[in-house]
Amino acid sequence: MHLHVAHVSSALGLQAAEDAIQVGTSMSLETCPQFLLLTAHDFDRVGTAMKMLPPIRTATDRDALVGGLKRGVISIVSTDHAPHTDEEKLRDFAQALPGSPGVQTLYLSCLQLAKDMGDVWRAPRWVCQAPAELVGLGEHKGAIAPGFDADIVIVDPKGKTRVQPEHMRSRQRHGALEGKEFDFSIRDVFLRGERVVPGGKTRGRMVRPALVAP
Repeated sequence: MHLHVAHVSSALGLQAAEDAIQVGTSMSLETCPQFLLLTAHDFDRVGTAMKMLPPIRTATDRDALVGGLKRGVISIVSTDHAPHTDEEKLRDFAQALPGSPGVQTLYLSCLQLAKDMGDVWRAPRWVCQAPAELVGLGEHKGAIAPGFDADIVIVDPKGKTRVQPEHMRSRQRHGALEGKEFDFSIRDVFLRGERVVPGGKTRGRMVRPALVAP
């Protein structure tokens, strides 16, 4: 049996998982960009747009998670996407709904994290390769190679992107990463070889792991 732990957000949780791995537990760990880029002190700047479950914690927790990502203990970075309306998020803290739009900024934030670690090629492993392998899609997803689906993101490494409400495509325009700047920009996206960005509509289909495919 394999255990996958999603949304690891604390140093204590990471240590507990590492202890379990050391005694032989088959386990993989995932976290989200907001836990790697923000701390509770950002609440004064961002406000209830960054309220989520689990919550964003201290600098000690953030640094521990970044360290776990560097060491490869955490292998996946994914999104905690919750597209509420801005009105639902701008209520007082107790009434504001938890969650933040994360799909649009996931890859850019991971590219920035990877660059800051000195190896930008970590990002596609966190976002593409490791998730595909975890769910049994590693033969067709997660890499650019013969026989794989041509799912390709073209990135400008000299571009700049600032997370701004007017550029967000989610119902919730104000998110946890608002105001963050990344040293990259997304130029194009191809889905199974078909260009879908800019200006197109993303089209998906159900993909099943080979081990459970009919």
